[in-house]
Amino acid sequence: MLTTALLVLALAPQTDAAPPAPLLKVEGGYTEEIPLTPGATVHVWARMDSHTQVFLGWEGSAAAHLDAPTSWHAVLTVPAEGIAEPRLRARTATLVIEPRSLNFEGQTREKIVEYLAPAQTPAKALVFYCHDSTGRRGALLKSEAWNLALTLVHHGYAVAAISSQEAETMKPGEDGVLRWNGKEEVLAENQDMQNLLAARAALVAAGVVAEDADGFAFGQGNGGTFAASAAAVLGWRGAASFCGPGRKQLLEKLAAPTMWVVTTTNYHYPTAMESALENQQLLKNAGVAAEVHVVHPSPLRVERFLDRCGMDEEVAATTYATMQKTGVVDERGNVRLTAMMTSSRLETQKLAYADFQVWIAEDPSRMAEVFNQIQIVCAGHSVMADHAMRMLAFFEAQRDR
Repeated sequence: MLTTALLVLALAPQTDAAPPAPLLKVEGGYTEEIPLTPGATVHVWARMDSHTQVFLGWEGSAAAHLDAPTSWHAVLTVPAEGIAEPRLRARTATLVIEPRSLNFEGQTREKIVEYLAPAQTPAKALVFYCHDSTGRRGALLKSEAWNLALTLVHHGYAVAAISSQEAETMKPGEDGVLRWNGKEEVLAENQDMQNLLAARAALVAAGVVAEDADGFAFGQGNGGTFAASAAAVLGWRGAASFCGPGRKQLLEKLAAPTMWVVTTTNYHYPTAMESALENQQLLKNAGVAAEVHVVHPSPLRVERFLDRCGMDEEVAATTYATMQKTGVVDERGNVRLTAMMTSSRLETQKLAYADFQVWIAEDPSRMAEVFNQIQIVCAGHSVMADHAMRMLAFFEAQRDR
């Protein structure tokens, strides 16, 4: 009898077993198929065309558990109590706009300023985008910088870009690299800063912004460091620097509110994070607003090729599948090689990436866009539209001071 009772008990359904952990449901985006057990971390991305749409924020029952609820790519951390019916919805807005340009008299020659402006002008503020070393003003038109600018325009800002003096004249400095001059804080002797003022005057004359409009700057690498320097020297409201740590020698004497975005594997500036944190403390000690945001590696998903690079679905799918098959990315999408090695593999393995090579051959500039996206997921050297709303919030806070 005892044996029979034990057998019946063993075969009886277990009513007290814990239900399976739920999966995150995302409207207007995508995520990883990972059960939301307590402590789990899950990446989430919004689906949007970076050239015509801006991200406004996440909403839903899981939004409170995101590390960056205003970023189109965020990380969800599940609390100990779990999340009941975990859902997210991506909020986006569409803004189709064409860049315009004006000629103006620079320090040594006539120059061109590219700009984006809201439908209603004058804009409430003017933001200059400063390209990286070896770049030019056209970098504003690339996906990440463009989406950052588009977000600012959607909220009433005008965004402009000029080429650095060295890029314009093709006369590099002693190291052979074309850069902005962020070292000379004597305004009268800094042609790059003088050119910014001349470009601003041209935009004021054209009615794009009012003469007393607030000024800001943001940029990447050398351009980011220059943006912080220019904002300080020119007395602008603030700056955002992506992967450019800033110049401590200047900030000790003169500084504008600055937001730094630094990455963990930046081969251009290996000590960028350490320098940015040191400069942040320097500004805070002087009573100047300063933020540092650190970017870590993240999974590469096929949707990034579609939304950020403009690949068609077939090319994106076969390219991504081959990257998985050849071990470039693991089962979760983590890139196993450096950004440089991954891009080199894509460029050189013509047989494995035949469809990709045909797509690149149609427009060789596409390779730079792909490389940039791989840089971002590898937490390398790039400007990142993930931080568009965060940069906007930082600028808005400085306008309210």
